Amino acid sequence: MAYCETPYVCVTCEGAWNCDEIDIVMAEVIAYYDTNGDNAINPEDYIDDEHYGYLLESCDTNYDGTIS
Repeated sequence: MAYCETPYVCVTCEGAWNCDEIDIVMAEVIAYYDTNGDNAINPEDYIDDEHYGYLLESCDTNYDGTIS
C-alpha cells in the first residue's frame, strides 16, 4: 500500500518516483546518511550542512529537525 496518495496523474518518465517507491527511496537515503545508527538523519550524523539543509527542507514533514 502506498504511503502517499495523490489526485494527480503519476509521472511515468524514467527515474521518477511514485508513491509505491517512496518508502524504499527514503530507506536508502536514511541508510546512507545515518552514520550514528539511530535510524534518522540529524545533526549528530556525519553529513555536510548543504545536504542536511536540503533534506530538512524536502523531508522533515513534522519540523523537528530530524528525518526519520
